[in-house]
Amino acid sequence: MSEAHGTGGQQEERRTAVLGQQDHRAGTEPLHGQAGGHGPRRTERANQPGGRSHLHSLARHRPKTRRRPRPEQLRPGIRLMLTAFGDVPALVIGRRDDVLAWNRTAHALLAGHLPYDAPERPRQRPNVARLVFLDPHTRELYADWRSKARDTAADLRVTAARFPDDPELAELIGELTLHSTEFVSLWAAHPVHTCTTPTRVFRHPLVGPMTLHNELMELSHDPGRRIAVFTTDTDSPSAAALRLFADLGVAPPSGGRGAEVSQGRRRSV
Repeated sequence: MSEAHGTGGQQEERRTAVLGQQDHRAGTEPLHGQAGGHGPRRTERANQPGGRSHLHSLARHRPKTRRRPRPEQLRPGIRLMLTAFGDVPALVIGRRDDVLAWNRTAHALLAGHLPYDAPERPRQRPNVARLVFLDPHTRELYADWRSKARDTAADLRVTAARFPDDPELAELIGELTLHSTEFVSLWAAHPVHTCTTPTRVFRHPLVGPMTLHNELMELSHDPGRRIAVFTTDTDSPSAAALRLFADLGVAPPSGGRGAEVSQGRRRSV
């Protein structure tokens, strides 16, 4: 039995090799030049999906493998500018919505449950879109979460159109599609606009409600990167709440429940 099986297997291998050679010749010969009334029909069948010429064409035009882009880096001057904001919350966002850097006040405001140094680890950087759609802390932070989610999805559509060949951006959109029904609904609505100067109410667990103005500015010499700054009306309760962050020292925490979103999946601000 084993010898018969082995012989049959060798025969099948030879048969496959012969058929492969025949297919190669058939696929590379000019079918339209063959004599006889069957020529046109053979040409038509060969060019149809699954036909020999069609398959050989696919084999000759294999898609190129996309290289994973290098992690985004910040120029020293951008880091100095971030430091210059002092106690005003400010952060730098990359083209895939990753947080590339933040000052201590922005960290305390937006994601104090995550490690302060998370942006320094390229493969574990907080991601704005992931936090908005996948992180419970961030969902509770915004009084009008639906508005924030809608703006985030619309801004992500603009970014996807601007960088259509970015594989990590495609992975981000795919992940949100799999894990957030709200994202699927908003994405299907095709919203397209950038987030520039919204005013939002934050419900922070340490200092209570705050009304903050968010200015989002493009960095002209760093395509796709933006700096976000949060300000308040002068002498308002919100301004007092921001000052309280500085008075409390805003110590960087080691992590927490929300850190699982950022690190467990490689992911999250």
